[in-house]
Amino acid sequence: VRIYGVGPVFARIMVDGGIRSTSDLAGREAGPLFADLVKWSAGTKGTPITFAERDIQNCIDMARMLPGNG
Repeated sequence: VRIYGVGPVFARIMVDGGIRSTSDLAGREAGPLFADLVKWSAGTKGTPITFAERDIQNCIDMARMLPGNG
């Protein structure tokens, strides 16, 4: 399932950061998830974080609109 607004790079960052499904994403809060992704990215020298907490919140909101995640 694709979430509107989540492109391939953003999706890879989330998967590498531990998000495995839309329900995983829907069950998270933006602030702590953003902090986790920033920490993960810095620790692995992975893809630099080029998005803000509000972008995470938008993705969470979209995930919560999917059937079974609300």
